[in-house]
Amino acid sequence: MKKLLILLFTAFNFYSVSAQQYLAVAREKDLFGYIDEKGNWAIQPVYEDAETFSEGLARVRVKDLWGFIDSKGKLVIEPAFTKVKNFTNGSAGACKNNVWGIIDKSGKWLIEPKYNNADGFISGWARVKVGDLWSYIDKNGNLIKSGPFRRAEPFMEGMARISIKEKWSFIDSLGNIITKEEFVNVGDFSDGFAWVRPKEKVGYINKSGKPITEAKYDIIKEFNEGLGRGFIEKTGWEYVDANGKTVIALDKNIDNASKFSEGLALIKADDRIGYINEKGAIVIKPQFGIGKDFRFGVAPVRKSGGKYFLINTKGEEISANKFEKLNMCDNKLLRAMSEGKYGYVDIKGNWVVKPVFRNLEFFVDVNEIYNSKKYRNATNPFFFESTDFR
Repeated sequence: MKKLLILLFTAFNFYSVSAQQYLAVAREKDLFGYIDEKGNWAIQPVYEDAETFSEGLARVRVKDLWGFIDSKGKLVIEPAFTKVKNFTNGSAGACKNNVWGIIDKSGKWLIEPKYNNADGFISGWARVKVGDLWSYIDKNGNLIKSGPFRRAEPFMEGMARISIKEKWSFIDSLGNIITKEEFVNVGDFSDGFAWVRPKEKVGYINKSGKPITEAKYDIIKEFNEGLGRGFIEKTGWEYVDANGKTVIALDKNIDNASKFSEGLALIKADDRIGYINEKGAIVIKPQFGIGKDFRFGVAPVRKSGGKYFLINTKGEEISANKFEKLNMCDNKLLRAMSEGKYGYVDIKGNWVVKPVFRNLEFFVDVNEIYNSKKYRNATNPFFFESTDFR
C-alpha cells in the first residue's frame, strides 16, 4: 500500500510539472503573438493585440473585436466582443453592444449582458455595475443581499472591500458585512489579514473584523509570508506576526523596508538599497540604487547610474552580463533589455532568448489564474524599473 501511494504521489507530481506551459506575449512589427521559453513562436504574431493567458485561454483582438485562443493558438471563442476580461473560475466579463455580461469558456452567456460592467466569478460571486452602483451576483444572477454599493472590489481570500456611502467595510463570501462602515481606507485581505485606516493611523484586522494591532502606524503594507509591516514616524519600521506581535524592529535610520522573499527583505538607508534577514540583521549592506526581491536564489540590482546585474544571497555579483532592464519571471528566466531590445536570460545572466523584441511581456503558466494573488504579488514588479516597496 505504501509503495502504491508513493507511485501515485510521484505520478501526480510528474503530471503537475509536465502540465506547466509558459508562454509570453511578444510583438513583431505591429502584430502580437506568443513565444515559448526558447524564443520560438508558439503562436504566430497575427493579432492586433494580445493579453496574458489565464486558465488556459488568452484574450486576442482581431479587427477591433476580442475573442479567446487556447495555448495551441486555436481560436476557441470567436472575436465578437468590444471588451473582455481574463477568465477566473471558468468565467469572464464580456461586453457587446455597450452592455456587459459573463461568458463561459465556450463563449456562451452564463449571465446575459445587461450591466454597465462585469467580472468573472470569484468566491461564488461576480462583481457587476448597475447604473452608477456596484454589486455582486451569484451564478443564477441573484444580487447579493447586502448591496448595492458605491464602491466594490473583487474578492480576495473570500473577502471583498465595499463602500456604501463614504467609508469602507468588508463583506464575506456569504454576503455578510463583517465590519461597520467606519474606515477611511482599507486594503485587500492577504494571509488572512487586512490593513484598515479608521482615522489618521493604520492597523490590521482579521477576517472577523477584530483588530490584531492598534491603529498606530503612519504607513502600513499588506501581510506576506506570515508577516505584516508598518512604519511609525517616531520609531521606524517594524514587522508583526499573525498575533500582532512585533518580531522585527528596524533601526530608525532605515527609510523603507519591503516584504520578505526567500528569507530576505529589501531596506533603504541613505538612499541606498540593501537586504536584511528574518532576524532583522543587515546581511547585504545598502549599496545599490535599485534592488528587487530574491527569487530562485538571485536578485536583480543596479548601482546608481549603472546597469542591472544579478547577485546571490551573499551579495556577490554572479551575472554573466549586464542589462538596461532586468526582471524575474516565474520560470527561472528574467526578461532583460540590451541596446533597447528585449530577450530572456537565465538566473546566471546568460542569454537564453536573444534580445530581438521591441515589446515582450513576462512568462506565465498558461493554466493558472493570471489575476491570482501569486501573480499580483510576484510578477507585478516586472513592470516597474524601481525598487518594489509595496
